Amino acid sequence: MKAAFFKAHGGPEVLQIGELPTPSPDWGEVLVRVRSASLNHLDLWVRQGLPGLKLAFPHIPGCDAAGVVEEVGPGVTAFKKGDAVVVHPGLSCGSCEACGSGWESLCPEYRILGEHLSGAFAEWVKVPARNLFAKPDALSFDQAAAVPLVFTTAWQMLVRRAKVQAGEKVVIHAAGSGVGSAGVQIAKLLGATVIATAGSEEKLEQAKKLGADHAVLYTQEDWFRQIRKLAPEGCEVIFDHLGKDFWAGNIRAIRNGGRIVLC
Repeated sequence: MKAAFFKAHGGPEVLQIGELPTPSPDWGEVLVRVRSASLNHLDLWVRQGLPGLKLAFPHIPGCDAAGVVEEVGPGVTAFKKGDAVVVHPGLSCGSCEACGSGWESLCPEYRILGEHLSGAFAEWVKVPARNLFAKPDALSFDQAAAVPLVFTTAWQMLVRRAKVQAGEKVVIHAAGSGVGSAGVQIAKLLGATVIATAGSEEKLEQAKKLGADHAVLYTQEDWFRQIRKLAPEGCEVIFDHLGKDFWAGNIRAIRNGGRIVLC
């Protein structure tokens, strides 16, 4: 099959396009013909090299994909050839206590497609059948391929961790990013008042189009004061993936008993 891959870490110049063996599905697995694959920032970090990440080269990046089932392995009954699917990139054992309780990301064997094992920047990708979901008819393959990793992360933060409730004021940092734009949409779905932050007016305008109620430039030194003007008692939830430079401001913007979630 044709694939994009690299044999050593580095900049974009290490990427190659060439032929690699087409995978075959084993028990419980499905072979998907990739119709669309999106670029996640994790793909860039993996290509550059991450501390402690040991890869088997050549490595195919690509966390997110949507496509059509080509072949099902033994034991697979939920999908058949021709089904349009979205690939969930988080792989776990499916049988440990964490998996049984619905916290697959805490599985000792948890891996991410394209990071710990070769991913979707290829004509074909092989994944467990439990990692496939039917592609919604309303989404194109391009749109569906942009959903999985960022929305999984944002959902985990806002729904499972922060337990956002309707009417709460939620700050979504870096709303122009992948996980930030997912966070805006999920928070609005939950009925929250969304205060989006970003580094440019253009990104803030896009956040408003996605549903943000208010917008604040985090390049302003007093960004947290701007938030307190919108929420005088402080916000119930802050969705943060910017890091330590924003922690002090987060503490000033959160209300007593509020929740700050990180990724």
